[in-house]
Amino acid sequence: MASSCAPCRRSELKRNRLIYIEIFDKIILYTERFISRGRLLATLTTAKPPLHFEQYFSNCLLNFKIKQSDQYDNLAGYTANMNLRKTILLFASLILFLTLLIGYFYFASSLKHAVHLEQDKANKYISSLSITLPSHISAFQQDAKLLADHDLIREAFLNNNQKALITANTTLDYFKKNLDADVCYLMDLNGNTIASSNRNSTENFVGKNYSFRPYFKEAIQGNPYVYLALGATSKERGIYCSQPVYGKNREILQGVAVIKTSIQFLQIESSDIKNNIIALSNPDGLVFSSNRQDLLYKLLWKPAAGVLESLRENQQFGPGPWSWIGMAQEDEDHAIDAEKNRYFIHLERVEKLPGWDLIFFHNTQSISNDIYNPLFKSSSVIILSTLTLFGALIILLYLRSIHDLHKKEAAENALIESEQRFRSLSEASFEGIVIHDNGSILETNQLFAAMFGYDRPELTNRNLLELSAPESRDEVRKRIASRPESPYELVGLRKDGSTFMAEINGKTIPYKGQPQRVVAIRDITEQKQAAIEREGLITKLQKALEEINTLRGVLPICASCKKIRDDGGYWNQIESYIKNHTEAEFTHGICPDCVKKLYPDFTQNNGDKKNH
Repeated sequence: MASSCAPCRRSELKRNRLIYIEIFDKIILYTERFISRGRLLATLTTAKPPLHFEQYFSNCLLNFKIKQSDQYDNLAGYTANMNLRKTILLFASLILFLTLLIGYFYFASSLKHAVHLEQDKANKYISSLSITLPSHISAFQQDAKLLADHDLIREAFLNNNQKALITANTTLDYFKKNLDADVCYLMDLNGNTIASSNRNSTENFVGKNYSFRPYFKEAIQGNPYVYLALGATSKERGIYCSQPVYGKNREILQGVAVIKTSIQFLQIESSDIKNNIIALSNPDGLVFSSNRQDLLYKLLWKPAAGVLESLRENQQFGPGPWSWIGMAQEDEDHAIDAEKNRYFIHLERVEKLPGWDLIFFHNTQSISNDIYNPLFKSSSVIILSTLTLFGALIILLYLRSIHDLHKKEAAENALIESEQRFRSLSEASFEGIVIHDNGSILETNQLFAAMFGYDRPELTNRNLLELSAPESRDEVRKRIASRPESPYELVGLRKDGSTFMAEINGKTIPYKGQPQRVVAIRDITEQKQAAIEREGLITKLQKALEEINTLRGVLPICASCKKIRDDGGYWNQIESYIKNHTEAEFTHGICPDCVKKLYPDFTQNNGDKKNH
């Protein structure tokens, strides 16, 4: 126990100085212990002579790695040469590619322009035919009406004698000659031909019955009719225009007048359009006229059920067989034939002929050939020269690459041997060594695997974040991304879930031809514990020093009651102040002088007793 007298205070100060000396001794001890434990990468980078075997070994390992880096540099030099040639080859290939690309776009643009022009030409051609055919049909109908309304034709039906028929035949001859028709003829109400302009030919219609023809059936009902068909007698195609013939005052139907004209005025069959198809087809897709004779009376599209039976019954296009040419429609604008030729479709409906179409099948390959052939002839010399130069460049670069490849193989063999030696040295290291690629472990030494409680194969391709405690992973992630050279600390996570403090030092090295990170890791758990103890001692020391400094200062004390004023301005009993600012404890007694002063009777009685 301490007392408030001066000797007691001196004894307390002496005891505190002993404590301080002990604290400084421990600080010096832990500091020497901390300094004596070298770090691998810090030792590797020092230029001072090695002081311990561990530092010496680490320097040897670094020097070996520098030599290995030179081998990597040699290998990189060979690789750089090959890469240069690859770059040249790539550049030449790029030029060739761009040339071909420009040529392709030029060809595609030319082809597109040519297709556009050809389509315009085809549309104009089909449009002109679609106008020409109805206009001629209208003219033929007018001619047939003039014939049916002629008085001499009407007399032939009314009088029905030889003279009237002769006059009618003369009139028919006149119409045929002036209209340039194939034949003009008259039929009675039963469909029998009573007069015809071809009466003197081998294909004489007189006496023939054509009541089965739709143009007769419609005219006998009083309706003019236009009919395209193959002649039942003449076997020639034509346009049949029929008109009803009435008696006087147009009251009683007497017969039918017919004019048959050729379709040659369309000039479809004489067209010199090559590789393309022009066709006039009926509602069932049967070709009635075309620039290709082999397509006549054949079906463009696959026939629906009942089409062939209908053609056979009406005898409009002869006895058949009306085979399908194999054309199939891909979409509204394209079709493909049996030989896989592809066509653009240009179609116009024919006025005056319901369901009939004028179709232009435009061969897409022929358009390409029209562009490609002249272009190839003009550019073949340029293409051949370019390919020759490119081939010579490839051969030259190939020969040079073979030469460098042999050198590269020799350098790789030396590098493999060097890496094996480095691996042996790293196994003898006193620290854990790991080589990683952006956090993915490539290789470790045995000490690293043992430090984390794994077998070495288990660590391959494992991420370094898995070996870090959760509170350290953000820092590890930043360090992997920034690749600093400065050391740092983290909390390691072993396989069994236990943790330890580790110090990390890393740098970038060439590894198997690529820049990778090599990291040295050291378990500093003991050092951290020693540091914690050291910090505790230093804290105690600082606290003791603060307390001593407080007692050494000038203390304001009351001259009467002996109270001390603290820093806050409050007056405290002296024993309370000292107790709060030191480790001293107080016991209360009373000195003889105070006894005399406070208890005089007690002192006098004790004196009397002593005198007696």
